Amino acid sequence: MQPLPAILPTEGRHVIHLLFRVEHGQWDLLDKSSRISAKTALAELVREIRSTPDTQLLIFSMVTPKADLGFMLITPDLHLADSFSKRLAVALGPDILSPAFSWLSMTERSEYTTSDEEYALSLEKEEQLTAGTPAFEEKMDAFRKRMTNTKFRVSCTQAGPEGRFTQFLSAEITADFYEKEIAPARTFVFYEDVKHLMDKGLIKGGSLENAIVARGESVLSKEPLRFPDEFVRHKILDIVGDLSLCGRFLLGHVIAIKPGHGINTEAAKILA
Repeated sequence: MQPLPAILPTEGRHVIHLLFRVEHGQWDLLDKSSRISAKTALAELVREIRSTPDTQLLIFSMVTPKADLGFMLITPDLHLADSFSKRLAVALGPDILSPAFSWLSMTERSEYTTSDEEYALSLEKEEQLTAGTPAFEEKMDAFRKRMTNTKFRVSCTQAGPEGRFTQFLSAEITADFYEKEIAPARTFVFYEDVKHLMDKGLIKGGSLENAIVARGESVLSKEPLRFPDEFVRHKILDIVGDLSLCGRFLLGHVIAIKPGHGINTEAAKILA
């Protein structure tokens, strides 16, 4: 059977919103092995969708009596969106997820669908710049560089107190690279920053089993470092996660020096 031709919009992306109720009665009928298999099937489908080019999948726990679980699927191909949404509905098995509500929308027009001519016209009309002037040409050059950069790269410098554990990493962030090289990097803290909290019996959710503690020039952990530069890899993990809050596909090069969640999320607000 020949695959259906893609249905692609001239601008933006298709967005399918899916809300489900979890039928706990049906779920309770499954034995332990069947539940594990069902969860594994859903996890594998999520991984497949997220590795599909130009496609994003967000998952939500719904705080409402009308639904328990929500998905937001963003992809350019309408046929693909329809196929993935149907597979998500049965990923946990028949009659486990009961549709509560769904709708289709489109993302707003993106700068990355704008031609040189359209952008030049916007500079003249909106910014009152004259074609051929240095300011106009500088804007056009920057726009062309953004247009030709079809990848997402992060270059990050991490430095602790007094310059300890200074690390640098620059990498193109693909789904495969993120999964293998970024996602495993654990969070870390510096002992002097958390000692007063530990003395008060706080931060009990953190331990040497799920975090790294740097004390002086030493690293305290239940296992060896997963990467020689694990600290900066975790910083890149934070950047990718925080910037995803903007809800847009990001193309370009992020350069960060000693980043943190605060400035990351402020950047996400600007990009949204």
